[in-house]
Amino acid sequence: MIQRYKILKTITIIDVVVVVFFLGIAKLYEITESGIYQAKVLGAIYEIVWLPLIVTLFALPFIWIFLTVKKKISFSAMIFPLIILIGLICYMLIWF
Repeated sequence: MIQRYKILKTITIIDVVVVVFFLGIAKLYEITESGIYQAKVLGAIYEIVWLPLIVTLFALPFIWIFLTVKKKISFSAMIFPLIILIGLICYMLIWF
């Protein structure tokens, strides 16, 4: 039971980090005319982190399905991270 709680907590934290990163980048693009690269440090951080976060974004639903099936974690316990992911993926598809 404790291991399931740790898995759920980890997935939710990763989910929130990905959402905050992408929404922060979207806000920076809206605020600055020249984009994220106007601030050199933020541009460098963005270049280092963008690919792992996109991979994480699209891998998390598959991880979610695997954990639901193999680890017998209930669907209702995993619904919050899944809703966040689906919302972010839809936002990214509309935004890009």
